[in-house]
Amino acid sequence: MNRNNRLYGILAAGVLTGLVLAVIVAFSWGQRNEIEAAESTPATITLPAEDPPDSVEGLQAENEQLRAALDVLREREETYRAQLETANQTILQLQQDSGARYQEYEDDDEYEEHEDEHEEYEEYEDEHEDDD
Repeated sequence: MNRNNRLYGILAAGVLTGLVLAVIVAFSWGQRNEIEAAESTPATITLPAEDPPDSVEGLQAENEQLRAALDVLREREETYRAQLETANQTILQLQQDSGARYQEYEDDDEYEEHEDEHEEYEEYEDEHEDDD
């Protein structure tokens, strides 16, 4: 009886793990498409020429180019930070879910131990009833 329960528990854990992974892949697939769409239209960054400009207008133009490049890099950094935060939340959620499931299985083991003790007690009673 214990072996069948344990086998069913392992089977159920495998099925639940598969379902969780399927849901994660399904939800992350939409994010992946958004990321690919954003990457397919890259912002062009023009770097200034090697030779420094001699005029103030040339320096101002170079400064504007550098500021535009910096803005693009900051936007990308924000996007990456958001993706990292989402990934970290997913990891934490999975850890919490697996911890809760582990606690449930520990409770099942405790129940099985008490069930075994109860069966042993009943067998003991049945053996000693004949003595009376």
